Formats: sequence, structure tokens, C-alpha cells
Amino acid sequence: MIVNVSSGVTIKPLPALSVYSASKAALNAFTESLALKAGLFDVRAKLVLPGSASTTGFGKNASPGWA
Repeated sequence: MIVNVSSGVTIKPLPALSVYSASKAALNAFTESLALKAGLFDVRAKLVLPGSASTTGFGKNASPGWA
């Protein structure tokens, strides 16, 4: 079992996080493709999109006036 942790920001992008969003979207696509290939060898690949954590302050970095 391979488990990759991504982000919900790939579902609803936030301003000022384009590079972060792109890297997580790439991880999503990689994991989905890997699951197809690895499945041939009885290996599963799964993607986890955790919910937001308001105590981390991550959202503050995505405010439009940031840059």
C-alpha cells in the first residue's frame, strides 16, 4: 500500500498558492496513474485529502493582499 497525502486546495484553489496547488495537483495525477500500474503487481496506491486545520494559519498565507 502506498499512501500519498495531498491537499483540498486542489479542489478549490486559493490565491497566492499557485505553486503549492500545482504541486499537489501533480501528486494527485501521479498517484492515480501509479495506482493503475502498481495494481498490476497487487500494490495499491491511495490519495488522502485531509480537511482544513484552522489552527495552522495556512489560510492566512493565501490572502489576496499577501503579495
